[in-house]
Amino acid sequence: MASRRDTITMSDDELHDYVRREKTLIIVSNAPSGFPHPMPMFFYTDDEGRFLVSTYGASQKVVNYQRDNKAALLLE
Repeated sequence: MASRRDTITMSDDELHDYVRREKTLIIVSNAPSGFPHPMPMFFYTDDEGRFLVSTYGASQKVVNYQRDNKAALLLE
């Protein structure tokens, strides 16, 4: 019997189409307090499928990432 995960898995083509349609990426870094610091970002993907964003080097998300390189991404 197939698991539920198997029935909702996207093919590579479906995944690429989904990523191309979406415009906002929520980048969640760890704030100095330890709490999540979510920030919406516009993005695009290159030919290799990498997410590309632009921000100021002194932004809190950059400072957070330099201190703790763990992050989560939410595509919506």
